[in-house]
Amino acid sequence: MYEKLLGVLEELYILLRHIYDLAVEKKQVLINADNEQLTKIMRLEEEHMLKINRLEQERNRIIQEMVRDKVVSSPLKNLSEIRVWAEANSLVRLQNLTERLLELSKQLKDANETNGYLLKQAINVVTYSVNRMTQAQAAPVYGQHTGKGKIEQQTTNTKKVFDYKA
Repeated sequence: MYEKLLGVLEELYILLRHIYDLAVEKKQVLINADNEQLTKIMRLEEEHMLKINRLEQERNRIIQEMVRDKVVSSPLKNLSEIRVWAEANSLVRLQNLTERLLELSKQLKDANETNGYLLKQAINVVTYSVNRMTQAQAAPVYGQHTGKGKIEQQTTNTKKVFDYKA
């Protein structure tokens, strides 16, 4: 049972490592504003996340089997709890894997925070550029009341981006 569980955890580590590598690559793609490459990376990330989801389901199934077969006394919530029940020959491998997963998760978190910041900055630049190009101004919703039951329409001075004739 422990070997199956460790196998699944090692596969998770490999997939998370691939996602981390993609996150590092994504940083440069965001800096270069390469939308085509960004789309490819996002597709790969999505594929990896689906695989990770399947592996998580497999990990949970194995743990449920371990509880059912009384290999462990209760469902395990994290890797530290697995160490308590691990067989001696699996303990060193499990500790090594735990340390690598923790370190990788920290690196991935940092990379995702950096990429999130870059995305926000890119969105701000695009929003600013669009607003500057269109000279975006909101037209008033209401006009002036003339006192004679009529409402005088107010217009704003907006610059047209495209000049066309119908």
